[in-house]
Amino acid sequence: MVGILAANSAVSTGSYSIDNSLRFNDDDSAYLTRTPSSAGNRKTFTWSGWVKRSSVGSSGYLFTAKQDANNRFDFGWYTSGILLNFVQSGSTQLYVRPLALFRDPSAWYHLLFSIDTTNATASDRFKIYVNGVRVTDFVGGSEFENNFSQNDDTVVNTTNPHAIGANPDAGTPFDGYMADVHLIDGTAKAHTDFGEFDNDSGIWKPKAYSGSYGTNGFYLQFKQTGTSQNASGIGADTSGNGNHFAVNNLAASDVTTDTPTNNFSTLNPLRGGIGASSTIGALSEGNLKSVQANNLYRQSEGTIMPKAGKWYWETLILVGGGTDVGAIGIYTSGKAQGGYPGTTANGYGYDSYGSGSKIHNSTRDNSYGSSYAQGDIMGTALDLDNGTLTFYKNNSSQGQAYSGIDTRQGWGFGHGSYYGSTIVANFGQDGTFAGNKTAQGNADGNGFGDFYYSPPSGYLALCTQNLATELSLAIDDGSAHFHTQLYTGNGVSGRAITNDANAGDFKPDWLWIKHRNHSTAHSNNIYNSTGGIKKMLGSNLDEAYYVNDENVQAFNTDGFTVGTQPGTNSDGVNYKAWQWKANGGTTSSNSSGDITSTVQANTTAGFSIVTYTGTGSNATVGHGLGKVPAMMIVKGTSSGSKGWAVYHDGVLTASNARYHYVKFNSSGAYAGDGDYWNDTAPTTSVFTVGTSNQVNGSGESYIAFIFTEIEGYSRFHSYSGNGGSAGPFVYCGFKPAYLMIKRIESGGDGWAVFDSARDPYNGVQYYEFINNGGAEGSGTVRLDFLSNGFKLRQGSSSSSWNADNKNFLFMAFAANPFVSSSGVPVTAI
Repeated sequence: MVGILAANSAVSTGSYSIDNSLRFNDDDSAYLTRTPSSAGNRKTFTWSGWVKRSSVGSSGYLFTAKQDANNRFDFGWYTSGILLNFVQSGSTQLYVRPLALFRDPSAWYHLLFSIDTTNATASDRFKIYVNGVRVTDFVGGSEFENNFSQNDDTVVNTTNPHAIGANPDAGTPFDGYMADVHLIDGTAKAHTDFGEFDNDSGIWKPKAYSGSYGTNGFYLQFKQTGTSQNASGIGADTSGNGNHFAVNNLAASDVTTDTPTNNFSTLNPLRGGIGASSTIGALSEGNLKSVQANNLYRQSEGTIMPKAGKWYWETLILVGGGTDVGAIGIYTSGKAQGGYPGTTANGYGYDSYGSGSKIHNSTRDNSYGSSYAQGDIMGTALDLDNGTLTFYKNNSSQGQAYSGIDTRQGWGFGHGSYYGSTIVANFGQDGTFAGNKTAQGNADGNGFGDFYYSPPSGYLALCTQNLATELSLAIDDGSAHFHTQLYTGNGVSGRAITNDANAGDFKPDWLWIKHRNHSTAHSNNIYNSTGGIKKMLGSNLDEAYYVNDENVQAFNTDGFTVGTQPGTNSDGVNYKAWQWKANGGTTSSNSSGDITSTVQANTTAGFSIVTYTGTGSNATVGHGLGKVPAMMIVKGTSSGSKGWAVYHDGVLTASNARYHYVKFNSSGAYAGDGDYWNDTAPTTSVFTVGTSNQVNGSGESYIAFIFTEIEGYSRFHSYSGNGGSAGPFVYCGFKPAYLMIKRIESGGDGWAVFDSARDPYNGVQYYEFINNGGAEGSGTVRLDFLSNGFKLRQGSSSSSWNADNKNFLFMAFAANPFVSSSGVPVTAI
């Protein structure tokens, strides 16, 4: 199983920077090759490298050693997974493929292959680590051979050709970036020799290797740009061994500054077409080049879509097409975008057609800007602190195009065209535009990026080092505030469940327990530290508190204690427990509203638990968060027939949200009723309840769970489905640990919950409908969790999370932000 290693794993106390990477474009059949002059150790060796995928569905070799077709050793990507293969004398000795799918193009993977065929323990003769975690779950089947024979001699470290990035004879080139590549000849190294878990965030990150390399070992840092096989070449070995590699179909322009320690935006191959005229462009050159088909609308969007900061990028119009070269601009994710930016409300565009114009929501202003064409370099300056957008043509400002942009949405690169244009983007990692220009070396104000023109004052390259300083990230490790615990019941009262949260001890304030495999349906058991122990609510019920001594019996500093209730502790039954921290059970009186409330708030995580007594009249209630809530869940607790009323500002628009509600205990659509929220949006201090007894019956007791969005930790938003297996990509700005989805319109089965504890690697299969008491579903890949959000993967049968042309709201919490506050980029999933 893929999971975090034990506590004795290496933990970071310092920093290490990787300055360069090498881009491999599979269309070019690019690779590095070397034939050793003398043999080394054929039984024992280690390969370590950082890899960022561009094409996530195609195969590609990372490393090969080959005598001939009957004697070879190789590993690399096998479509969406990893394949390790060893053939000797025509017989396959090792052929293994992990169950995990690795199809995240927005961040970097660390891969380590440690081989020692002399090991007496068969299962330790090969080890694969991904991001510091050993892979132990592999695909089964008759075609797989799962181990070396003891003392097997491989082809590695022989005097036969070795290659990086392709099999020179068989092709199948890698598509993406590599950085910090090592081969250690003669030693099976540990993963901790090359990386460590960051002390604050728990993110796996690179560290400097300090050991020896052996006879044929090498270290490729890609510091040089020459094309010769020497110390000045791209393939220069900096280990001290001088084992330099020859360059094949690579150029100086393929050395980039997109690295595991400073991850740049690229164009996103996971963008799923939503609505009419929506198809992704054909991407190449490390996902910086996009080719648009002639007479067919195609679009490109970026992998980073922040909600704050000032950002600059450039777009080279490499090839014109027809009467125009399309439109540049910005998109938000997960929504219908139309043929090019600005044709819907989900984008803003600067169109090249005619004499130039700006366009938003299909409203065109022909007075803005001048036309642009093949050869022009277009600059985009996006100010998300003030909601403005300005475009540049060959370093000449066209003036501010837009103001009043809703920064809550999150925005990034956008381009679309109909007439077959080709563009190359530069977010700062490649000032040559994939070798089509001579780099000018213009950095941003923080010293990052290589732009053709100097960025406007205050505007920065869209990379993780800049995101870390611009986004005011407060939470580096999401497990300090949210955690999912899996456990198996034993049927014994007083059973203490200990949390294994990565951040350490975790005492829950909102605890939600549901069985995974019980033969009898049971309610979702919900407890909170304000209401107290032994008091249960069910998300699928409209009942008051159910009190029983065998419910949850204690909230502990590192978990909770359960009794014998079958909903929490039947013998042999598996459970998941979703948990949120508020204020450790300590409450205070809040008089900010018309109704005095009792509040325990965690302002860092944007979560409060509020209790109040209804008046039957329109009123305000204090929530204690100091920010405007994005989602509110209200439940009556003193009498029955009180459902779970949910406010969510992803219900189409803010004006709709304040008038509408949805129910936890129902699969029904959103409904309009001003008596719930009195047609009033919440503020930084209060939320409003109307006269409905579902939220404000006279003399009735209520509890409310209130959330506000925290950058890098939580997201409460919406997206549109497309009904296809290549579903929409939804940007969150973090790696999700928990995701709840609800279809807004009628149809679907209700509220579906996914988490990374049940599915620690992709694809994500397990889900739970919280509006019923049945067992969880599994068996089909529904979606992928990604370093920056999630991608829907199920097609026509996914009416509850990806129905075509339907809208879905969601609530998500992070394992880690896309980059920590100290600048550690999250790894790819």
